Amino acid sequence: MPGIQFHVYDRQLSRPFRFGQRELRSRKGIFLRHGESFGEAAPLEGHSTDSLQECLSCLLALGADGVLEPNVMDPLPPSLRFAIEALHAKLSPSALSEKSLYLNGLIPALAPELLQQEINRLASEGFSNLKMKLTPENIQGIPSVLGYAAAEFPKLRFRLDANRSLNLTEWKQFQDMVAKSNASSIIEYVEEPSEDLERAAEAGVLKVAADESAPTRDDCLRLAKAGVTAFILKPMGLGGMKPALALADELNALGAQTTFSSLLESSIGRRHIIHSLLQSNRKEVAGLAVSSLFMEDFLSSRPIYRGYQYLLPEELAWLNSLSWESLP
Repeated sequence: MPGIQFHVYDRQLSRPFRFGQRELRSRKGIFLRHGESFGEAAPLEGHSTDSLQECLSCLLALGADGVLEPNVMDPLPPSLRFAIEALHAKLSPSALSEKSLYLNGLIPALAPELLQQEINRLASEGFSNLKMKLTPENIQGIPSVLGYAAAEFPKLRFRLDANRSLNLTEWKQFQDMVAKSNASSIIEYVEEPSEDLERAAEAGVLKVAADESAPTRDDCLRLAKAGVTAFILKPMGLGGMKPALALADELNALGAQTTFSSLLESSIGRRHIIHSLLQSNRKEVAGLAVSSLFMEDFLSSRPIYRGYQYLLPEELAWLNSLSWESLP
């Protein structure tokens, strides 16, 4: 079997992706390969505690023998630990064949008049949970859209993501408008309504979820003890699925809800999360559908993933076409 290989990528997105005040047009990272096993390290600037250059420097210093050493993980950057964990993952396709994982659908940033069409489409495809952006620009139109959804699809649940874009006054006004639209019951949580997450949680009738405010285990546990009751866990940022699953157990024991999501990594990284969640038997709806965000993406967005997701022939052909370098 060939040794450890790596490829540094810069992947174009199919459309700009906005979060907070930032607009992402491409995604940079590192693919790792050992035979037919793949991993991905892709820190996200503005969220991750590590950087791509840090991961690359550590990878080159580690070398092939170091990557294959199972006890090497602790001192490495979190994103690189996530990638190496995927190379070491021992998954049995037959053991996963009968297992299912539910995912939320992703609604892109659209004008309110177009959101109803997208909700209708995703509901018809079988999604039970939908995620969409909440911004100062659409805050007036979203409550009526949610009111429509509550009337037409009362079993649908919505996850809203504000990316800290609202002030506390806007946050209170939004909750009042949602209540008047009779839509509070279909909102599962709102991610990061404002920069002051603890005050937003105190001022909220709706459940508030931590994402950007909690990139590390210590951040999550601090906010849980401060009263935040939902957390978006990004295994890439937490150093792998093993620590992410252990953190989820800790937070659940404190009464908090957890959702596993991605840092907008490619199908390589998301597949590792999906396989690990299938193997763990966790039941929450995961936030891993990115709705064809990448120009080249081979893990289609669907409401349910069943069993082991093999690399598609066209995906393997694409990976084989990349220029790979060998670690010393």
